[in-house]
Amino acid sequence: MSLGQRLAHLRQLWQSSHALVAIPLVLIAAIILADLRSPESVHLGPLLVVALAITASFGGYRLTGLIGALAVGTQVVTAELHGGPATTNHISQIIALTILSIFAMIVCFVRDRRTAELAQVRSVSEAAQRALLRPLPDRLAPCTSHPHTWQPRRRHASAATCTRWRVPVTVRV
Repeated sequence: MSLGQRLAHLRQLWQSSHALVAIPLVLIAAIILADLRSPESVHLGPLLVVALAITASFGGYRLTGLIGALAVGTQVVTAELHGGPATTNHISQIIALTILSIFAMIVCFVRDRRTAELAQVRSVSEAAQRALLRPLPDRLAPCTSHPHTWQPRRRHASAATCTRWRVPVTVRV
């Protein structure tokens, strides 16, 4: 196997979603390092919610929960290093981050479920269209199947309208 083939194989294995996971992890590490180097009166722990929000934008509910748990754990460690987690400020930050993590997981779960439902509905719709609509003939009177002649009725639709006839005729493309 040549070097080019190996690199292509590695790129294929390393998908973009895997690379996106590095963003919240790097953010968590940067926030905790900045928080440890800052004075005790400056609290950067609430910024951990940014890592959670970024993860919720592309990840599923499990990944979002994992990053949320990591952020809460980081907040607890930071609180321990800044005078103990028993202070009112640290307790409120930990509770708020936990609640936001749970809320983000619920939102991701609902989004994933709706996406799966939409994919199923599209699949059934496509199967029904294939079963009920006849295939398009190669040539229809004054209209041929040129791209400028047939216009899709809607985006992602498999039906089109002939624009050369006075009365629009809709057929399956």
